Amino acid sequence: MRHFLKIIVPIIFVSAVYQINIIIDNMFSASFGDGKVTQVYYANILYAAFVTTTVLGVTSVMFPKFSKALTRDGTKDFYSQVTGVVRGLSLVLIPMGVGVAILAEPVIRLVFERGEFDSIAAGGAAQVLAVYSVAMVAYGIIDVLNKGFYALSNTKAPVITGVIIIVSNIILTIILEKIGYIGIPIATSLAFLIGAIVQIIFFHNEENDFIRKVLPTIIKSFIAVALMGGAVYVTKGVVSRIDIQNISIKYSAIIFTSMAVGIVVYGVSLLILKEEILCSYISSFTSKIRRKQ
Repeated sequence: MRHFLKIIVPIIFVSAVYQINIIIDNMFSASFGDGKVTQVYYANILYAAFVTTTVLGVTSVMFPKFSKALTRDGTKDFYSQVTGVVRGLSLVLIPMGVGVAILAEPVIRLVFERGEFDSIAAGGAAQVLAVYSVAMVAYGIIDVLNKGFYALSNTKAPVITGVIIIVSNIILTIILEKIGYIGIPIATSLAFLIGAIVQIIFFHNEENDFIRKVLPTIIKSFIAVALMGGAVYVTKGVVSRIDIQNISIKYSAIIFTSMAVGIVVYGVSLLILKEEILCSYISSFTSKIRRKQ
């Protein structure tokens, strides 16, 4: 029981870090009026849905594999698996974050613009969601590396990172709330980015050259995302000018058309940049098709 509590208490705290930061955001946003609390709250609902569906779905599956790799093949295979998951998630979360930031307004309006939650409130919530989405990849990296540390029976590093995120959020919010309520999500995003950097530094060591292996993928992803973001922004503007009377259909058309264009541009850009993970997946897929033929 003592060993169980020694492990579970830090894990519960680390799992609650995101929710603690939401509480902090709501507390500070209350000083700007009830409307701002609602905007932050609704933006967080969508942000949490995007992140948890993607990140937790992957890490829940990979954690047992991390532990199995560590006990069966030693640290080399373990570090290789963790690095691969971080690289793969980065390729997904970086474009997802940028896409959500650009399409935040039509997404918020499609989902929440009803009754008293009018276009002004939707616009405010969209700004908050756009800012939160910047740190989407940071959340993913932190969660994957947390699972890696748990497999190594190391709960100290995730706890330290969690404390740094919370303290950074409070300090940055006190500083940035002077620019208005939008400073609150900016502070939270910056806090998670700081946490991701700290977590990467903890995980990097001589045996696992983590930064050198992950950095090329992140750089290529950002280059591809720059092209994707431009394409999504232009597509959003073109579709927005189409005269569609039904608002729900119009926002849906903006979102899904922009997403389709963004996915194509991003994928082609990564292929041109010869991103290793994507090229290996395509090579494996084509090999399977040839074998079946």
